[in-house]
Amino acid sequence: MAARESRSRHGTGTRRREAAPGEGRSAGRQLTFYFTVLVMLLALTALARAATMEYATREMTEVAHRWYPAGVTNAKVLQSLTDVQAGVRGYQLTGNREFLDTYSSGTAGFLSAVDQLSDLGLADPPLGTMLERQETLGKTWWQTYAEPISQGRDVNATDAAAAFAEIRDANAATTARINTNMAASTSAAKDLIRLVNAVSVLVTLVALAVTLYLAYRAVGDIIRPLRRLTTTLKRLELGEYGERAPIFGPAEVQNAATGVNTLAAENQRLRVQQEHEGHMREVARTIGVAVRAHLDIDTVLQELVDKLGPIIGADRVYVQLGGLSSGMRLKQWHANGLVPLPPSLLTQAPGRIDAAMSEQDPDSPPGIHYRQGRILMEIGSADGASGTVTMAFPREYQVPDGELGLLGLVREDIDRALHHSGVYAEQNRLLAEVKALDEHKERFLTDVTREIRNPLSSIQGYLELIGDSPAPLPAGQQKMIGVIDRNAHRLRALVDDMVTLSSIRPRLAKAKNKPVPIADVVNAVADEFRPRFESQDVTFTVDCRAAEAEVGGDAELLAHALRSLLDNAAKFTSKAGTATLRCTIPPRKVGDAGISVLTVSDTGIGIPPEEVDRVFGEFYRASNAVRAAVEGPGLGLSLVKEIIQAHSGRIKITSELGRGTQIMAELPLLRAVPTTA
Repeated sequence: MAARESRSRHGTGTRRREAAPGEGRSAGRQLTFYFTVLVMLLALTALARAATMEYATREMTEVAHRWYPAGVTNAKVLQSLTDVQAGVRGYQLTGNREFLDTYSSGTAGFLSAVDQLSDLGLADPPLGTMLERQETLGKTWWQTYAEPISQGRDVNATDAAAAFAEIRDANAATTARINTNMAASTSAAKDLIRLVNAVSVLVTLVALAVTLYLAYRAVGDIIRPLRRLTTTLKRLELGEYGERAPIFGPAEVQNAATGVNTLAAENQRLRVQQEHEGHMREVARTIGVAVRAHLDIDTVLQELVDKLGPIIGADRVYVQLGGLSSGMRLKQWHANGLVPLPPSLLTQAPGRIDAAMSEQDPDSPPGIHYRQGRILMEIGSADGASGTVTMAFPREYQVPDGELGLLGLVREDIDRALHHSGVYAEQNRLLAEVKALDEHKERFLTDVTREIRNPLSSIQGYLELIGDSPAPLPAGQQKMIGVIDRNAHRLRALVDDMVTLSSIRPRLAKAKNKPVPIADVVNAVADEFRPRFESQDVTFTVDCRAAEAEVGGDAELLAHALRSLLDNAAKFTSKAGTATLRCTIPPRKVGDAGISVLTVSDTGIGIPPEEVDRVFGEFYRASNAVRAAVEGPGLGLSLVKEIIQAHSGRIKITSELGRGTQIMAELPLLRAVPTTA
């Protein structure tokens, strides 16, 4: 490219000639009158257009600064009141005071939006009336319903809903009025602009005619130098950036050629600058990739100094990072021929940002400070880690253009890398704590079950001996013995469930290791429970239509989950009730093997609506089950959920208090089979 630029410069030099005395002036005198007419026409057009655009601008400003913000703010009024409603409803339904945060923010948003609408000063009396009515309805609803609910008082939900519906209607009417005014202002501005455009076209045609006449008269003196100027522009466009236009012809053309040459020179300067900046960005990217490729903070810091030192040409680069739980981190790099600094000296090295450095270069990026011979770069992350990277140079060193900008990009990358390292370290710490807690929990369950099971066995053994005693016990003692026996069995069942929980959970991670015919599991478990349902006079129905279906998993775990579901159905369904076990294959998606759906339903006592979402928690028992004194530790459904999820399935529950419960478990099939539902 340099050879091409040299050839272009020499070529244009041989063709260039000086403008003859009076050549530019002669063309100017000849064209002065015509240009004056053309300028007057253009000036009139510009004045008319400017006046019209001023009016149109005012109209569009009215839309942009009043009507559009009014529409947005009016929508915010309804959104804020909706947040208030959601907050108080959530608090009313759950009693969780965190919902009151939504209520508070919604209230503040509503009041702010009302004030903003008032401050807009909308010049439309009907709209003002609508806004006042909307504000009155909103504040009345808030005072009458929302505020009492937030204070724990009861209100009429029907009246509250009706009042809020009235607010929505008022808000919709206000929005419609705002949109109408905005459309009217926009339409007026557009009509005026179309008129001005038509007039501008007419004047432009006249100006074109004058221009054609000028071209006809000036073709001999203007076109030739313009062609030369065009040739120069084309060569510049083709990449001959050293090409320059010859200066000859009328004064106007000479000025244009001079301008082109000036722009070409500036463009060439900017290209060199852009190439340098591109190189700097690539260097910054290389450093950023290097530091972001690691999560260990020591490795990140070492990569930073190792990459930054050679690229920036420093004698030494060292980093000091504090604010970490593990203490101060020190890393350094030095050029060949230099020796490493001892750690004790690094801790005393100048790492503070003094006033002289911060005032040295006000145009440097944030966090980058330069003074002759030294650059300091502040680094840190949101988790509290902070420090400096110091780059030491010879005292006569001057920072090249763009070097500080490069460091600004590097600083952003190192800050992100430090944040990621902090997150990584915190995740490892939390994972270690969770693992330790899990191990502690398992040891605790094992110890508790062992320590409880042995005394229980002794208690139950002595109760059996007392029961087998030939001498009858008094009625009061028999009643007490019965209470002791029932509670001993209850504790024994709890211990057995905890043992089951401890033994099953380690197997969950390996649940998907074998094909399991789901129909075999369903039929086997159903056969186990038929005698129990018959003894309780409960109608038990089994409908298994998945003879060919197989799921990947552990047959014993799936059988345990199904037993838990049927056990609940038996415990909570009274005499003359019904219980149903179904296994179906619903229609599948294209390209999918499909799922098998296990459904256990009963006509038992049901679950209170507010407790349905909590029954899968460990040791949770529905309040009506506790009142009915139905035995059970509350571990069954939580373990069922874990088993189903370990098989990549989902479990859903629906229940109606006093009418019964239905639980559906969906398990993915290993291969597609005919659908049955």
